[in-house]
Amino acid sequence: LIAPTHFLNNHTLISSPQVVPFQQKDFQEVVALDEKAFGANRTQFLSERIRQSKDCLILKSKEGKITGYGLSIFGPVYTILGPIVAPDTHSAFQIISQLKKREGNGVRIDILSQQNELQELLVAAGFELINEPPMMMLHSNKIPTRTDQLFAIASQAFG
Repeated sequence: LIAPTHFLNNHTLISSPQVVPFQQKDFQEVVALDEKAFGANRTQFLSERIRQSKDCLILKSKEGKITGYGLSIFGPVYTILGPIVAPDTHSAFQIISQLKKREGNGVRIDILSQQNELQELLVAAGFELINEPPMMMLHSNKIPTRTDQLFAIASQAFG
């Protein structure tokens, strides 16, 4: 999905004090959350991706536990949003909204095909569905076990 520059800039945003900037002390908790959502340990990948990111936001519960996160990375045409991990669709949308609010330019997000409710929310908010690429794997015939908490991948190249 791709959103034009004006996406959410003039709309009422879902805002919450629970969406806060990432701090390095949060890294191990983000890695554990990502591993549960993605189905594989991506410590090195996340370390590099967070270092490259324009923004990294985390979602905290009332108790202060990290329950989600999202990244934005400058791309050649659009800023890429992802990965996005959250406990539910509305929390994922909240993270995306906050990332986009901080951006100001067009963005791209690669959401998983089973995330229909999130796709509907994003289209209603101004995103446009561009394509639905197939999933490809190398050296495996089985998708890693994942939870429904992975809403958007880092990119089509990285998953």
